[in-house]
Amino acid sequence: MIRSKKGQAELVEYILTFLISTIVIIAIYALVMAIYNNQLAAEINNDLKQLNAQTLSSIIKLYTSASSYTDPIQNNNAILLGTINLNYPNNVARRNYEILLVSPGQIYSPLNITTSYGSGGQDMGGPKIIGRTLVKPFIEVITNIPSIDIVAQGQVSNGLNPILSFYKANISGNVTNIAILGNYSILSNVNSIR
Repeated sequence: MIRSKKGQAELVEYILTFLISTIVIIAIYALVMAIYNNQLAAEINNDLKQLNAQTLSSIIKLYTSASSYTDPIQNNNAILLGTINLNYPNNVARRNYEILLVSPGQIYSPLNITTSYGSGGQDMGGPKIIGRTLVKPFIEVITNIPSIDIVAQGQVSNGLNPILSFYKANISGNVTNIAILGNYSILSNVNSIR
């Protein structure tokens, strides 16, 4: 009888050792994954902030160079004043992403492009640059475009066709600066629908 209790004690000891070892391994794995996920999120956030800053800098550069254009523009036409290839990477931290230019509260329709011309403070409700991942972890970085007179629109996914174009358009008598990201036609503001 003493022999069987010794065998049971050894069995219980092995089971407890196995359970404790399993719990320790799971805890270490969870800790390593938490550290990895935090590092990945920080890397993605940093990459998206850099792409947003690059886009903003290019918008301001085009706006500054295009502000000297003063020739008249025919009604419901636009003039291309400049383009910049932003050379976005194919991914951020090995994740698919997109960069969007948005101006809140506007509906758009196509305009005619006729000619090519070679050449502060922040408004929280104005145009924005949005960088975001398309897969987990879902991270979004929003950059406000300073209070410059532009309409911003367009998007680029995974660095495909990262062309920033800058137009000056005459929309029903109102001259507007428009920054377009990606392969989009210029669009005009629709004031009302009847």
